[in-house]
Amino acid sequence: MVDEGLDREGDRWVAENVKRLREQRSWSQSELARRMVAAGATNYNQMTVSRTEKGERTVSVGELLILAKVLETFVIDLLQSPPANDIVELSYAVQNKIQSIKEGMEELYELQLTLALKADSYPFGKTLPPFERVIEGLVTTTPDEIVEDVKADRAEKIEIDRLRDDKRLKREDPIAELEHEKGPFVTAMMEVYGVLDPEAS
Repeated sequence: MVDEGLDREGDRWVAENVKRLREQRSWSQSELARRMVAAGATNYNQMTVSRTEKGERTVSVGELLILAKVLETFVIDLLQSPPANDIVELSYAVQNKIQSIKEGMEELYELQLTLALKADSYPFGKTLPPFERVIEGLVTTTPDEIVEDVKADRAEKIEIDRLRDDKRLKREDPIAELEHEKGPFVTAMMEVYGVLDPEAS
C-alpha cells in the first residue's frame, strides 16, 4: 500500500518542478498545454496545467513521459524534490563548464602550435628580441600553469581580504566565507583551491 503522505508529497514535487521548468522557458500555462497536445496528450488545456502546478491532480505515468519530453528533461527530474533538482542542475552546469574548459584547452594547444609554427618561420633576427620572449612564454604556457595562476590569484585575494579592517569588504571569496560551516565537499574544494591548509582540516 502506498503511503498517502508520500503520494501527496510526490504530487507536490511534480507540481513545483513542472512550474519551475515552464517558467524557465518563459511559457504561459496555455503554451505548455498547447505543446502537450501537440506531443500526444489528450484533453489537456490551461486549466489542466494550472491544477497540475497547484498539486490538485495526480499526474499519470503516461502524462509524466509526455511532460518530460515537452520540457526536455527526464522523468526522474520531475519526481525529485526541488532541492535535489537544484543539485542535479548545478552538477550539469559544473560538468558543462568542465567540458567547456577542456575544449578550451584543446583550442589553446592548437592556437599555440599555429603560433609556434608561424613564429619559427618569421625572421625575427635581432630586431624584436622582447617580442620573441613574449611568444616563447605564450607557446610554452601549459594548462597546469594556468590552474596554478588561478589558485595563486585566488589566494592573494583572500589574503588581501584578511588584511582589510572594513568587514563590509570581506566578501572577496565565497568559499572563504563558508569556512565556519564547511562540510566534506566545501572542505575538498577549499583544499584544492588553496583556501584551506589540508593539515589543518
